[in-house]
Amino acid sequence: MIVDISMFDDNQIRTDPFYLYSQIPIYQGASISNADPGLLEMNYSLPLADVVPELSGFTVMVNSSFRTINFVTISGSKVILTLSSPVEFGDEVTVSYTPPSSNPLQTPSGGLASSLVNGLVTNNIEPPTPVLLSSVIENAAPSIIELTYDLPLANIVPPTNAFAVMVNSVSRIITIVGISVTKVQLTLSSPTVYGDDVTVAYTKPATTQIQSISGGRADSFGAQQVINNINQVTSGIVFNPNKTYG
Repeated sequence: MIVDISMFDDNQIRTDPFYLYSQIPIYQGASISNADPGLLEMNYSLPLADVVPELSGFTVMVNSSFRTINFVTISGSKVILTLSSPVEFGDEVTVSYTPPSSNPLQTPSGGLASSLVNGLVTNNIEPPTPVLLSSVIENAAPSIIELTYDLPLANIVPPTNAFAVMVNSVSRIITIVGISVTKVQLTLSSPTVYGDDVTVAYTKPATTQIQSISGGRADSFGAQQVINNINQVTSGIVFNPNKTYG
């Protein structure tokens, strides 16, 4: 029903139930952004007066444990709670509000926000991204480059053409890509030898990217030096101190 308020005087409007209800700030949800994991934003339907409730008026729970609130600020229709420590990917967060006896949440016209109990907070924190720690060829496996990441990886195997290996500035074909816990293993078409200068690059493909178990996608990287741990092969006579030479 549409009410034409022009037919009422100002006093009637301000005591009319429809008017009073329209001035109540309605809670519309809360969220934590990936850009600011230490800030919790509560959204209301109306702009709020710059009247800041006491910290004790709010309660934030992270994985069923209390999280201390350091500051409360008002910005437009938002209440922003600064937490003592940031929220992480996968955390379950709730927020509660109990109107205090003084300085409750309100609109400029005095409409008071209602209590809120365990409102679920949308956690927009993205999963951690695997970071490349090292790339190496070991003497025991001269045909395999091992890329080691800082997180366990999902068993999702990128295509061979997502990688580029250069040996002494010449492209070396990759025949197999494998995943083992924190490592990506690249099997080369032929083994490397002592002294070879080896680099590896990775271009994140459209699908089946290197990723953590929680889904964080590893970034592409340009040519990175590979540590070559292939032992030098020596030739000639090896002196044996237990043998008599004529």
